[in-house]
Amino acid sequence: MYKIKKTISLILMLIILSYTSLNTSVAMVNNGTKMFEIHVGNKVLEAVFEDTQAALQLQELLAKQDLNIAVHGYGGFEIVGELPYAFHKNDRFQKAYAGDIMLYQGRYIVVFYGTNSYAYTKIGHIIKDNDIELETILGSNDISNIRLSLKK
Repeated sequence: MYKIKKTISLILMLIILSYTSLNTSVAMVNNGTKMFEIHVGNKVLEAVFEDTQAALQLQELLAKQDLNIAVHGYGGFEIVGELPYAFHKNDRFQKAYAGDIMLYQGRYIVVFYGTNSYAYTKIGHIIKDNDIELETILGSNDISNIRLSLKK
C-alpha cells in the first residue's frame, strides 16, 4: 500500500511539473500579446490568436520570424496558403465567418472573407471594421502572397 501511495504521489508531482513547464513556455512566447498582423499588399489586418495548440505553434513561429505565404483564392469566400510544416490539428466541423483564420488539414492556413462550413482548427480572427472591406481586400484576384507577423 505504501508503494502505491508513493507511486501515485510521484505521478501527480510529474504531472504538475510538466503543466507548470508548459505554462512557463507559453508565457515566454506570449510576451504579453496575443495579436498578430496579416500584411496583404499595402494593407495590414490585425488579428487575435485563438486559444488552440495550432495558434500557439503559429505564435512560436512568428516570434522567431515573419512568415511569407503564397496564397490563392478558393470558392469566392477564402484565401488559402500552405504552411512550412504541419501544425497540430484539432479539427471539428464548424461554420467559419468573414475574418476567421483556420487551419485546414493541419497544413494550410485559410483566411475567410465569406462563410463556409467544414472541419477546421481555429487559429485566430481578424479584428475588422466590416465584412465588405474584408471582402474587398482579400477577395481581389491579384493576391498571391501574405505576410504574417507578431503585432509589435
